[in-house]
Amino acid sequence: MNQSILKYLKNYSYDTKDVNRLLVSSFLVVNKIKKVKNTFINHFIISEEKELNQVTEFIQLFDKHSFDIEELIELFEFVISPQDKEVNGAVFTPEYIRKHIVEKTIEKQNSEALSDLKFGDIACGCGGFFKTITEYYRDNTEKSFYEIYRDNIYGLDIQEYSILRTKILLSLLAIINDEDRIAYEFNLYCGNALSFNWKTIETIYENNGFDAIVGNPPYVSSSKMDEETKALLVNWSVSKTGKPDLYIPFFEIGMGNLNENGILGYITVNTFYKSLNGRSVRNYFSSNKFDISIIDFGGEQLFKKRSTYVGFPKLELLKFLKVQYSYSFPILI
Repeated sequence: MNQSILKYLKNYSYDTKDVNRLLVSSFLVVNKIKKVKNTFINHFIISEEKELNQVTEFIQLFDKHSFDIEELIELFEFVISPQDKEVNGAVFTPEYIRKHIVEKTIEKQNSEALSDLKFGDIACGCGGFFKTITEYYRDNTEKSFYEIYRDNIYGLDIQEYSILRTKILLSLLAIINDEDRIAYEFNLYCGNALSFNWKTIETIYENNGFDAIVGNPPYVSSSKMDEETKALLVNWSVSKTGKPDLYIPFFEIGMGNLNENGILGYITVNTFYKSLNGRSVRNYFSSNKFDISIIDFGGEQLFKKRSTYVGFPKLELLKFLKVQYSYSFPILI
C-alpha cells in the first residue's frame, strides 16, 4: 500500500463516518462509477464542495489511478483505531491466505452442494473472507451477488463499524461488477462471539449448524482483555483455567457451531500447541480424537507492520467427516 495514502488517512480522521465517506466516494470516483442505485451506498457519497476537494486530493495519491476492493479492505483495517486493535485483536489477512483457506474448505465439501453451503466468519472484521468466498462462488456457480449474500455468508463482529464496513465492502464488490441493486440482503450481526447464540438464526438452526467456518480469530493476550471478556471465557471448556488468550475459545466455538460434515478453516497463532495456556485446547482436540499434522512452510512475514513472525505451518484436524484447517504463526514479543 502506498505510504502517502496511509499517511493521509492517519491525519484525516479516525471518525468512522468521515473515513467511510471518504473511502466510498474515492472508490467510486477512481473506478468511474458516476451513479449508484444502491440506497445504502448513496448514504456515503460526498457531495459537499469542501469534502469533494478532499476526495480529489486523496485520489491523486493512488498509483496508476486504480483503487480495487483489496485496497479497500486493507484501508478499512488500517483506519481501525490503535485502541480497538489492541483490545479486539483486529489483523488484516492477506488475500492469498484467504483464498487458500476458502478453497481448501470447499474442496472437502460435496461440489454438488456448493450453491447451498452456509459459510460463517464469527469475527469477520471488515469482511475480507466474505469477499474471497463471494469471488469463488461467482467463478464456480451462476449465483448473483444478491443470492450469495442472502444464502451463503453469515458474519459476526463485536464492533458495529466492522459490520457496517462489511456491508459497504460487499455492496461495492457487487456494484463494481455491474450488479447494482437498490438493496442487498445480508446476514451480518453485531455481537460477541463468546456469547452469541447462532441457534437463534433460523437458517443456521435448520442447517444443523454451518457447513464451514473460516476466519482469523482475534489475538488478544489475557493481560489486555476487559473484565467482561474474561468473565465470558469461563463458559468455554478450553479457556476455563489459566490465562488463555482470546483466540483459544474460538476453536471450541467454531467446532460447536459446525454441522456434522462441517469444516473449520482458521489462520491463527500456533502457541496453543506448545504453551501452558494451550493445554486445555490440546486436551479438547485429543479427547475428541482429532488427528493433527503440522507442515511448516518456512519463515515468512505475513502481517505487515505487526510484531509477528510467521512460520506458517499448516494444521489439519480430522474427526470422522469433520475436517478443520488452521494456518498458524508464532508471535514473538
